[in-house]
Amino acid sequence: MNLLFRIWAILIIALKRIYAQKWLSSSVLVGLAAAIALVMSIPIYSDGVYYRILTEELAKISEGSRRPPFAFMFQYIRPTDADSDWEIVQPVDAYLIESGARDIGLPQKSILRYFRTDDFKIFPEDEIKYADVNKPLFWGSFAFASDIEDHITIVEGGFPEDAVASTDSTIEILIHENLALEFGLQVDETYIAYAQRRIGGTLNTIQIPIKIAGIWQPSNPNADYWFYDPDTLKSNFVITEGTFLNRLSPYLENEIYTGVWYLIL
Repeated sequence: MNLLFRIWAILIIALKRIYAQKWLSSSVLVGLAAAIALVMSIPIYSDGVYYRILTEELAKISEGSRRPPFAFMFQYIRPTDADSDWEIVQPVDAYLIESGARDIGLPQKSILRYFRTDDFKIFPEDEIKYADVNKPLFWGSFAFASDIEDHITIVEGGFPEDAVASTDSTIEILIHENLALEFGLQVDETYIAYAQRRIGGTLNTIQIPIKIAGIWQPSNPNADYWFYDPDTLKSNFVITEGTFLNRLSPYLENEIYTGVWYLIL
């Protein structure tokens, strides 16, 4: 009990001394605050300097590149003589969407996913029965890229709709303007995507009816969105993700030829 009284007495005396010399006490508090602020400002200032140096160096490195400094690209290319179905890449896709940026330790600005099939030979629909399979009109592959509709301009036609999930349904595609100009392709024209694939030792013929729904060009070829130069996508037939997963994936073997996950942090 005596100890408590002594502590209480000390507190009372200390408060009275502070009140009696309030200007001195205030000066001491201001001095302590200034000292703490000075000590804390040094690491904060250093962090700011280091961050500025880092961003300047990264900017120098990225000069001439279309990709921003904190961009990560993960690419999957189908191995030779190995299965490459959607079910195989789906776990990687789910991980990078849900946890990729968090595990890297940086905030995520955007993530783009791009998948394409192997190339198909393209023939006019009304001539496929008589066509020489070694002389296609041109070649192309089916592909989808997430949010591409926000970064392209439809110069003619419209964005493709999801195809019906059956083996004989027509797939609406979006073609690059350069491809349309090179071969004189028009909206609403129909073609056959032709390929021969060996499945289980048997050579199977695949014929997919396609229809040109629209013609596109990049709204801004230098935008951060573009994981590849847009001109390199000239031979890609842009389709919806739903068409890729529900119309192509269930009926093709090893449908994934290339997969890209492009994270901007």
